[in-house]
Amino acid sequence: MRINIVSRCWCCDDKNEETIEHLFLTSSIAKRLWRQFAIFAERGKYKCNTDGVCLGNPGISAITFCIRNEEGNLVFAKAKGIRETTNMEAEITTIAEALTYCQAQNIKGVTIETDSLISQKMIQDQWKIP
Repeated sequence: MRINIVSRCWCCDDKNEETIEHLFLTSSIAKRLWRQFAIFAERGKYKCNTDGVCLGNPGISAITFCIRNEEGNLVFAKAKGIRETTNMEAEITTIAEALTYCQAQNIKGVTIETDSLISQKMIQDQWKIP
């Protein structure tokens, strides 16, 4: 599968950046968009947005998460492909990796935000884990 994307960021003064992370997370336009639409963490805390994806179910999967401080500044972001798995496993793996990173870096007071209702309900002990 081939996906065409912008190869260089034309929104910034330094037009040499060629990474997906820059385009979606650290470029000036990405920072402005995050500040416009994001709901920030409480004072003195952090917010971690997570997403696990799967092409097919089961299928080729990937995880991604980003951690932002109370001002909305990016603290850390990670995206990587993982094994072939189900969508639910990808969602849970993403949350587990984010929490593992936070623990290793001694980041406390983290709110996890996921788009997976199943993951949210299982973590809150409202639904049984299959």
